[in-house]
Amino acid sequence: MVTFIPPYLGQEIKSTAERKIYEVLQNLRLKDAYVFHSLGLPRHESKIYGEIDFVVLCERGIACLEIKGGRVACHEGVWCFTDRYGVEHEKAEGPFAQVTGNMFSLRKILKDRFSQYTQPDNLLVACGVMFPDIEFTSKAQEIIPEIIYDLRTNDITEYIENVFDYGLYVWQYMLSIRTLLKIMVLVSKRVVRSDQQ
Repeated sequence: MVTFIPPYLGQEIKSTAERKIYEVLQNLRLKDAYVFHSLGLPRHESKIYGEIDFVVLCERGIACLEIKGGRVACHEGVWCFTDRYGVEHEKAEGPFAQVTGNMFSLRKILKDRFSQYTQPDNLLVACGVMFPDIEFTSKAQEIIPEIIYDLRTNDITEYIENVFDYGLYVWQYMLSIRTLLKIMVLVSKRVVRSDQQ
């Protein structure tokens, strides 16, 4: 069973894409999994502040997920986002750069926070980019096909497993069981405390 933190999406969440992924993540079949929504990163490595749309914490490690709704394309290094109203926005930074920056920032925060435990360097923190509204077909140097979720993706658990497989292969960080258990115990204590309030 998946535990969501917070346990519901508030009315202030306007992103229909994030709401879609929240529903999809209900079907996640990973043992003792926690899903955090909208995790703030006040100590981001390269920005004043960062935010991760969803973070999955489970026995394999931690997966940071960036959600992009609407139509998304990359042409010659420029990202074009078309929202639900048909308004186009261009950005130099795409979702892959965004999520990897968030991933490495979170990894550093956790490494610093849990440095007293054995093997803090062996922390598997992986990332994925999710396009719930489209079949994402753009090609560019920064695009990582192995971590893409789009309309062609059928199984959320298989997708998250692939995200971890890719992270383990490329970044070769692995979370020690002892460190992961410490993180999970701290998270579960906070969940219990918030339920009692």
